Amino acid sequence: MKILKKFGMALLVSVFLLIAAFYGKRYYENNYDSIENILPLKHTIPRVAHAGGGIGISTYTNSLDALNANKDKFSIFEIDLNLTADNKVVCIHDWNQSATSAFGVDFKTPPTFSEFTGLVKNSKHWKNCTLETLVDWLEKNDNKLVVTDIKTNKDFEKIIETISRVHAKNIDRFIVQIYKPEQYETVKNYGFTKIIMTLYKWHATDRKVIDFAEVHDLFAVTMPYSRACNLASKLSQRGIPTYAHTINEEIDFSKARSCGVTEIYTDYLSG
Repeated sequence: MKILKKFGMALLVSVFLLIAAFYGKRYYENNYDSIENILPLKHTIPRVAHAGGGIGISTYTNSLDALNANKDKFSIFEIDLNLTADNKVVCIHDWNQSATSAFGVDFKTPPTFSEFTGLVKNSKHWKNCTLETLVDWLEKNDNKLVVTDIKTNKDFEKIIETISRVHAKNIDRFIVQIYKPEQYETVKNYGFTKIIMTLYKWHATDRKVIDFAEVHDLFAVTMPYSRACNLASKLSQRGIPTYAHTINEEIDFSKARSCGVTEIYTDYLSG
C-alpha cells in the first residue's frame, strides 16, 4: 500500500510539473515582450513604395513609370524580381496574373529576355524594368534604394548573385529581403550589407523571430499587417525597426503605428 501511495504521489508530482512547464512556456511566449530595458531603434527607416508605388488605380506594376511617378514621394522602392527563360533578371511580380495585366498575354512558361523586352516596348500600359534599366534609373536618381522581392525560392540565389556580380558598384543601393534564416549568410557572402527579414513565407513564432533578429544585423523585419499587433512592439522594444505591408488606408496606418510598427510598405500613402 505504501508503495502504491508513493507511486501515486510521484505520478501527481510529474503531472503537475508537466502542466507547469506547459503553461510556463505559454506564459513566456505570450509575455516575451516584457524586458527590463527598452532600447532605442538602431536606425530610422523610410517608408517603402510597394512594387514601385501605385500609378492611378494600377498597382504591382514594377515599372519605370511607377518609379518616375513616385520618386519625389519615396526614397525606397520595393521591386519584384523574376528570371526569364534564359536566366535574365526582370521586374515583374509573377508570370501569371501580373504578366497578363501588363502585356495581355497568357504565359504558360516564362518568356525569353528578348521576348520580354519586346513586350515591354510594345506595351500600351507601363514599361516594366529589367535589372539593367533599374540600375540605370538608380544611377540617375541619387539616394534612392531598392528592396528586392524574389518570389521564387529556386531563383533567389541566382538573382542576388547576378546583382552582386554584374552591378557590384551599385550593390549598396539594394536592400535584400530574405525569407528564411539560412539565407542571411548567403546574402552577406555576396557582399550585401542591408538585409530585411520578411515574414510572409517564414511562419515562425514570435520568439524565434525575435531571437533571430537580436543576433543578426538587419535593416528591418517586415511582416504582414495581420501580424503587426502581436510582434512589432516586441521587436521595437529591442531596438529593431519593423515594417508592415501592404497598407493603403490612413486608419490602418494609424493602427499599425499604435501597435509599434515603425513604417510601412504602401502603394499610395506617401506620408
